Amino acid sequence: MDKESMVIVSGLPRSGTSLVMQMLQAGGMSLLVDERRVADVHNPRGYFEYDPVKRIKQDISWLPLAQGKAVKIVVPLVNVVAMLEVNATVLLIRREMSAVMLSQKRMAEAGGVSVSDEDQTRLRLVFERELVEIRSLIEANPLQQLIELRFEDVLQNPLSEANRLAIQIPMYLDAAAMASAVDTGLNRSGDWIS
Repeated sequence: MDKESMVIVSGLPRSGTSLVMQMLQAGGMSLLVDERRVADVHNPRGYFEYDPVKRIKQDISWLPLAQGKAVKIVVPLVNVVAMLEVNATVLLIRREMSAVMLSQKRMAEAGGVSVSDEDQTRLRLVFERELVEIRSLIEANPLQQLIELRFEDVLQNPLSEANRLAIQIPMYLDAAAMASAVDTGLNRSGDWIS
């Protein structure tokens, strides 16, 4: 991979982005992460986040630190990078929307926040619109490559999906090691790490 390029792991919250970060790390890619958000019952292997990403709309000065690495930027924030002249391969993780919504609801309720059906419907519409918008933005940027992954395919065929990533991402990745990072035992009754 070009040292000035980066891999951006994106998707809706609770769509499997942390799993893909684990896969990339196992395959030999360096990650831009910190330890500010610790592992918990929702993500027992950790969140693989870099805290300054949360403020990307106000500050992109950290972005050069991601060159030659993978960084997780969820869909509501990745549109900032998609509009920049930045070399990037964007891995967009897609998960069945009903599973995303259920996982979001469980996590909110575990934190003491009640979520109504109306809230769920409104959030689902926002999420669906954001996915369409981000795909269009990335495809329109000549410096960026879009690779879509289905979360369900990663769970069912980890080696096949790891091989596909190893071929499409412009750097050497160990596909077998990537596949071994997929622990289907964490897929508790349809829920999963984000």
